[in-house]
Amino acid sequence: GSYVGSLQELRDVVDLAKRGKLQPIPTALCSLEEVSGVLDQLKQGGVIGRVVAKI
Repeated sequence: GSYVGSLQELRDVVDLAKRGKLQPIPTALCSLEEVSGVLDQLKQGGVIGRVVAKI
């Protein structure tokens, strides 16, 4: 499902961003050949953040 925050929560998040208090989500790039291994890591809880497959 989806959750949509309140207007006050949006204001709070914007304020945090303005003050530099938000950390970026870690991302990694993998090749198409690496996707199977990345999926195994994902199943084992070894992926933090996002992994993008370059096709």
